[in-house]
Amino acid sequence: MSNGLSNRVMALLTHRRERWLRYLMVVAIECGCITSALAETTINDQHTVLSVTGVAEGEEAASVHMLSGEQLLAFPAARLQTTTSISYGSHVFAGPLVRDVLDHFKLTGNMARLEALNGYAIDVPTSDFYNYDVIFAYSLNGQRLTVRHFGPVWVIYPRDDYKELNDLRYDARWVWQLRRVTLFNTDDY
Repeated sequence: MSNGLSNRVMALLTHRRERWLRYLMVVAIECGCITSALAETTINDQHTVLSVTGVAEGEEAASVHMLSGEQLLAFPAARLQTTTSISYGSHVFAGPLVRDVLDHFKLTGNMARLEALNGYAIDVPTSDFYNYDVIFAYSLNGQRLTVRHFGPVWVIYPRDDYKELNDLRYDARWVWQLRRVTLFNTDDY
């Protein structure tokens, strides 16, 4: 077979394989095979549950820190009892303070983009994390958060401790199914 013909055959086979894999993914999602496994994902594993990106003090380039569940659990856990805007009653959340995670990696920036598994994203001033005890919650009332139930990581503000946090602007910052945090400076834009 000539080189040009073999390249076209390989391209055709690759295209067909990709179409077949997409078809299998759709079938797996529709029958619940993938969703049910993903929905029960918690922080109790060695898989990456949170990506934190930013420029460290004294550095010029950004670095990416992929945190596994074990690594996130290794941070000192804060406990926060508060209400939410989407449920009734007060709940106890546990997880590291956001500022502790950022300080551990010496990350700088006056804004943080919080991104969820479903594509939701919001830019938040990093001053929030230093003015309030905001946490990366991995448990709710003693139960590990799953993807099906707002996890494996949920950004929680102490809304009952500060009147100003009972506001739609802050409610939008409670990102559940958090997957990525990217720090940046607004001066750079």
